[in-house]
Amino acid sequence: MQGSTVGPHHHDASRRGPPPRSGEDLCVANLDEIDLTQFDSLVVTPGLPLNRHPIAQRARDVGVEIIGDIELFARARPELPPHKVIGITGTNGKSTTTALVHHILRTAGVPTTMGGNIGLPILAQDPLPEGGVYVLELSSYQIDLTQSLDCDVAVLLNITPDHL
Repeated sequence: MQGSTVGPHHHDASRRGPPPRSGEDLCVANLDEIDLTQFDSLVVTPGLPLNRHPIAQRARDVGVEIIGDIELFARARPELPPHKVIGITGTNGKSTTTALVHHILRTAGVPTTMGGNIGLPILAQDPLPEGGVYVLELSSYQIDLTQSLDCDVAVLLNITPDHL
């Protein structure tokens, strides 16, 4: 992905870090004041309450898409060495299944990493070499913010009423 400007924000001013150093392509902004029409996407952290956080409604009002880190990964896939993605979701058993699949692949000598809703975020990990397999634990929240992830293997373990 090219041409992206990233702007961090924390709703609590006392927890905001120092401004970027000169020359860095980084923008620290007050989301209550910023003109969202200058952005293509709003990338939110898992757990941001989209149904009640004011930035989400402001983004919707001006037609700015709201996505998560898994969607950014999905969009960057064509730029990565050829690889496979296994996506694992469901109400129960996601972490155990993800860790087990990752362990089996690693033991078999396949370059692999696990991410998503387990371990390091997928965007914090180094790209795998050609033939690697990304094993992703995907929460319902992450799936809601992902439109273009095309898994080579998708696993739906189970669904209980609280996830309907």
